[in-house]
Amino acid sequence: MDPEPFVLVGMIMGAFIGTLGTLAIQFYGRRKARAAVEENGGAPEKQERTYLINQQDKMLSAMMRLEERISVVERISTEREGTTGRLSEEIEQLR
Repeated sequence: MDPEPFVLVGMIMGAFIGTLGTLAIQFYGRRKARAAVEENGGAPEKQERTYLINQQDKMLSAMMRLEERISVVERISTEREGTTGRLSEEIEQLR
C-alpha cells in the first residue's frame, strides 16, 4: 500500500486540528480580555471620557467662582463712598 494517501490525510487532519486549536485559543483569550475590561470599569476610551468630563466640570466651577470674586473685587475697587474699614471687611469676606 502506498503511504502517500496517509500522508495527505494526515496533513489535512493536522491543518484542521491546528485551525480548531487556534480558534479555541482566540475565543478563550477574547473572553478573558472582555472580562478584564469589564472588571476595570469599561473600555479605556470610556474611562478617559469620564475623566475629561469630570475635569471640565471642576474647571467650569472654578472659573465661575473666580468670575464671581473678580466682580466683587471690581465693585469694591470702583466704589468711591466706601471707607477703608468697609474695604477690609469686604476683602475678609472673600477669604
